Amino acid sequence: MDGLFNIALTEAPMYRPGHYGVALLTYTPIAMLSSAVITTQTVIIGGVITIAVAMLPDIDLRLPFVRHRGITHTVWFAGIVGVLLAIVVAVTTGWFKLAIYLGGVATLSVCSHLLADAVTPMGIRPFEPFWSPRYSLDIVLSENPIANYGLFGAGITVSVSVAAITFHWI
Repeated sequence: MDGLFNIALTEAPMYRPGHYGVALLTYTPIAMLSSAVITTQTVIIGGVITIAVAMLPDIDLRLPFVRHRGITHTVWFAGIVGVLLAIVVAVTTGWFKLAIYLGGVATLSVCSHLLADAVTPMGIRPFEPFWSPRYSLDIVLSENPIANYGLFGAGITVSVSVAAITFHWI
C-alpha cells in the first residue's frame, strides 16, 4: 500500500501544479520573514514540508466514506496535521521551536490547499461540522490547465526569486 503522502499525490494530476504553486506563494513570505531568526536549512525544510503536505487534503479521494472536500478540507484538519507533525518533530529531535515552526508550516500548507479550492465553483466548507457556509469565489474550474500551471509557475518564480535575494545567492 502506498504511503500517506503518495496516496494524496496520485489523484488529480492536473490539479497538483496549482496546489503546489499556491502553497509556495503562501509559504514564501513566511520563509522570508522567518529567515532572520532561523537557519537556511530550516527554511528549506519548511519548503519541503510545504510541498509534501500541499495535496494531503485530497487524501479524501482515496478514503471510503469520506466526502470529497469534506472533513479533510477544513481548518480542523489543517490544525490536526500541524499538531501531529509538531509532535513527531518534537519527539524525534527534541527541538520544540523547530517542531512549532514546522507544525505551523504544515498547517499553513493545508490551508493553502483550502484557499486554492475556494476559487473554484465547488468551493469549500472550512468550518464543518460546526458551521457550514460554503465559500467559493467561482473564479476558475479546478481542472483549468492555464490556472494550474500559471499558479505553479508563479509559485516557483516567486519562491526562488525571494530565496535568492534573502539568502544572498545572487
